[in-house]
Amino acid sequence: MTELARATLPFLTFLENLRAPWLEKVFLVLTRFGSEMAMIAVVVLLLWCVDKRRGYYALFVCLFGTVISQVLKMLCMIPRPWMLDPEKVHPAQGALSDARDYSFPSGHAQNAVGLYGAVAATSRRKGVRVACVCLMVLVPLSRMVLGVHTPLDIAFGAFMSALLLALFWFWYRSGDDRSTSILLGAGAVFCFAAVLFVSVYRWGDAADQTLLEEGRSNLWAMAGAMSGLWIAHEVDRRHTHYPTQAVWYGQIVKLVVGMALIFGLRTVLKPILGTSGPMTALRYFLMIGLVTTFWPMTFSSLSKLGKKGEK
Repeated sequence: MTELARATLPFLTFLENLRAPWLEKVFLVLTRFGSEMAMIAVVVLLLWCVDKRRGYYALFVCLFGTVISQVLKMLCMIPRPWMLDPEKVHPAQGALSDARDYSFPSGHAQNAVGLYGAVAATSRRKGVRVACVCLMVLVPLSRMVLGVHTPLDIAFGAFMSALLLALFWFWYRSGDDRSTSILLGAGAVFCFAAVLFVSVYRWGDAADQTLLEEGRSNLWAMAGAMSGLWIAHEVDRRHTHYPTQAVWYGQIVKLVVGMALIFGLRTVLKPILGTSGPMTALRYFLMIGLVTTFWPMTFSSLSKLGKKGEK
């Protein structure tokens, strides 16, 4: 696999020769649409302001894909392109903050195809579908233009998300909301099983412990986030039943305040809890679980905004 990845490096060299300063800035912006925070923002938008089922569809594809991707990264242990050949590939400095683990497969490609593919597949608006398809192409392309992923990484990440989109499509079309709780619970178990697996697996001497630790941390984060989302779903299913509809400025309040709370907890909890695996899981459990459980309890009031004026 490593040799196959190395064989694709001339294509990255070709793209690097086309990487003008202005083009690099454009792709640095585009690549953010495949990040963890972009995934959280889009899923939260769908869950809170559009349609809960569509939100869970995108969530399942992205989170299951992320866990599979992280495990494969650690098992295959394929270095980043510039580590394979420092003379052929020179990554954009602005993209290195999101390239701190192993290379194969691409998490950004997996996120972009899974997230925006789910939105495109469930939207009736042509403009939304076109924008999503563009992001499904441009985000993976940005990872190669910026020199942080090989075509092999991109192709497998996109292929994996395409399979998950097809797999969870049967759940989405079924219309059975009772299975959502089962899938969320199974997802949390799957995340913790992945953490256990990579914790007891015997790595070879060639393994980079720093990169492995980054992968473990990502899996702990997914385990905490999925557990928090399962709790939030159960509270909503049994008690809250929050509405997704509201006047346009009510929707903005939902999203902006909710994301501010998530970002705020993320910033505050990290220095308090630390960065060990279990504490990372707890941090994401609190960050995602608390906000997605309690903030939607205000949505009934927000949904009434503007109705008095209409009368």
